[in-house]
Amino acid sequence: MLIRITPQIILVRPEGKTLYPYSNSLYINDNIKTIIDAGAGGNAYQEIAPDHIELLLLSHYHFDHINGWPFFPRASVYTGKEEALVYSSPEEYFTHTGRFRWRELMGQDKTEKLRSPQDFPDDVPVRPGFQNIKLEGCFSDKQQFNLGQNSIQALRLPGHTKGHYGFYIEEEGLLFSGDLDLAPQGPWYGGESSDVGDLLESIARIIAINPRILVTSHRRVFKKPEDNIIKAVLEYRDIVLEREDRILKVLKHPATLDGIVSAIGDFPGLGRSQYATFYAKMMTHKHLEHMIKTGQVKKLGNSYYQHS
Repeated sequence: MLIRITPQIILVRPEGKTLYPYSNSLYINDNIKTIIDAGAGGNAYQEIAPDHIELLLLSHYHFDHINGWPFFPRASVYTGKEEALVYSSPEEYFTHTGRFRWRELMGQDKTEKLRSPQDFPDDVPVRPGFQNIKLEGCFSDKQQFNLGQNSIQALRLPGHTKGHYGFYIEEEGLLFSGDLDLAPQGPWYGGESSDVGDLLESIARIIAINPRILVTSHRRVFKKPEDNIIKAVLEYRDIVLEREDRILKVLKHPATLDGIVSAIGDFPGLGRSQYATFYAKMMTHKHLEHMIKTGQVKKLGNSYYQHS
């Protein structure tokens, strides 16, 4: 499905729900035909002549943002410099996922698969795992791509992953914020390179930009004056802060990671599976790292934590 935002900027939305393994893409029909992210599915891309796309910008390495890369054979592919090796090194990819921590956090090996191959729609051309993608180059914070009438600025917005980027088209006041997506369950930060402090700083950066139009990877287009974008961003941030408050209340008395996770309850949106439990523990671990860094929590012996 195509949703026109401006005469040249179009949201490419999956046919079904905009959830894993899908995500929104942003198509800029300019002198250099450009697509941001590649997770909308082959059915959606048929409407934009994917073999004419010349530039593919990836917000980060997660599967639901890159799985459509084979649809763009002529495109030069760029990603953030922080994650460049993820596309050429299986070892680097595996490290970024954080799943090497499985036994440490779960106490046992995996006995479930995240998804079986038959669970994936026909218009998703590859399967999860390491993707060997030839990059034309990498971008860094504030790097500009001049497309003709429009110019895209890459903006580093880490926290979700170390190399997570948004893209700002200043002429339109439009920010593509990727997986800082204003989901009602709050942000996801369950990877090895995720960082709660970085996430909060990235949210503050979005507020400082104060975009007129906010396009996210998994939700709709937010546009002023119909939408109060800053209010929505603050509510999204507050989910993270409220989670930290709950952890601090638990840590009035010493507790282990497992005890904290059990006390604060489920992380909405993760579902119920071994993977949901693992990512709840990873995200709680990321909170503890942040609160130790800020002096709110101290680590005791025998894997216990306590409010400082």
